[in-house]
Amino acid sequence: MSIKIFNIKKTSDFSLINKSGSKFFLKDLIIIQYQNPDPKLISHNFKNNNNRKLHDQLDQEQNLTIDKNSLINCRVGYTISKSVSKLSTTRNFIKRRLKSVVKNNHKLLQSNHDYVFIARKTIVESSFAELEKNIKFALKKLIKNEQK
Repeated sequence: MSIKIFNIKKTSDFSLINKSGSKFFLKDLIIIQYQNPDPKLISHNFKNNNNRKLHDQLDQEQNLTIDKNSLINCRVGYTISKSVSKLSTTRNFIKRRLKSVVKNNHKLLQSNHDYVFIARKTIVESSFAELEKNIKFALKKLIKNEQK
């Protein structure tokens, strides 16, 4: 299964997802899932870039026929505030952990969805295995809730 995960970088995208998405609360973090109504919006952040290679790559990707079962396009954002830790090295470590967990469990991400992972203070003490187990559980629950 091929996967294409884009990062959410715009504040307006974060606020839209936070306002309209379905939330799942865990001990260590909050996961927000938002179904993107237009699949073309997934790569809209990259169109403003002046890099010609990137424009060509996006044009080639958009001209492909997309099979829902073989390609996942989604956006993922991470929020780790200073209230979690005042040290930037700790916040970056947490962000790298979250990215790794998402990459390892990409099969649980749904196509044309946006996800935001918001870290809580207790995430600093949690182990990688515990974090991975909690995120797997939350993503499975979000899938079940959406299918209802």
